[in-house]
Amino acid sequence: MGTNVLMNETRSQLKAKEKRKVADFGRGRESQRPSNQRRVYPRGTRIQSSNFAPEVYWRSGTQVASLNWPRYDAGMQ
Repeated sequence: MGTNVLMNETRSQLKAKEKRKVADFGRGRESQRPSNQRRVYPRGTRIQSSNFAPEVYWRSGTQVASLNWPRYDAGMQ
């Protein structure tokens, strides 16, 4: 068995990929899923406390999408 690796990616790093179809976004990452975990979180320099739509990332194999609890918006429902 291989070592598990946690991949941290910000939403801004994935912004260009987010515009593509979900199938295209996940391409090339299928081989990483069994031994790697991916976490997506909002950019740390943001001023607003809005949330992004985590479904796009979950559909592509992301295990953890960090959301902002202080704001109960559509991203948290």
